[in-house]
Amino acid sequence: MLLAILKTMRPHQWTKNLVLLAALVFSMNFLDSRLLILSLEGVAVFCLLSGGVYLLNDLKDREKDRHHPVKRNRPIPSGELPVPFAVVALVVVVGAGIGWAAVLGPGFLAVSVGYFLLNIVYSFVLRPRMLLDVMGIAAGFVLRAIAGAEVLLDAGADVRISPWLLMCTFFLSLVLALGKRRHELGAVDTEHRKSLRGYTVQLVDRLTTLSVGVTLLSYSIY
Repeated sequence: MLLAILKTMRPHQWTKNLVLLAALVFSMNFLDSRLLILSLEGVAVFCLLSGGVYLLNDLKDREKDRHHPVKRNRPIPSGELPVPFAVVALVVVVGAGIGWAAVLGPGFLAVSVGYFLLNIVYSFVLRPRMLLDVMGIAAGFVLRAIAGAEVLLDAGADVRISPWLLMCTFFLSLVLALGKRRHELGAVDTEHRKSLRGYTVQLVDRLTTLSVGVTLLSYSIY
């Protein structure tokens, strides 16, 4: 059962949360063992929260996923992880993440709650909508970067949150999200990814080119 819960939480996706370390690296505090440990704790919190989001998504989409050739093999739609156990796991995982965030500081807690709420909005509102879906993904990465700075600020470190770094993070994430949509065009059923109905290859390529340009400009100014 624990293995099924862990599988549903998608640990292979947790590498995205390493964005939290950006503030530690760019503020040149990565040699400070205390701040390094706090930053790694922040990464762990976001791993719990993002894992909770995957549990929530699989619970919400379980009926639809049962008709998907690949997703039907996931623990919840396949029945390997019964719904009641998945609900309990969701509450425990998210509760542990929020509780840990509260211990790390009020600023970090606020961003952590905001990140989780953003993902709920993404799952129920933004995901089926063209452009809003990729912007929601990019906003999630920006909140990760802010959270990485907040956990250091809560610890009393002299860290500033540069708007240019946040812009760079947003548009670089947008490039990655658009690249994923580009790969999915023609390969993913629009019934399972409704936002694809509004995309074309030409549109995605133009948006990607624009986002790459803004990313390079933002990083250069930063």
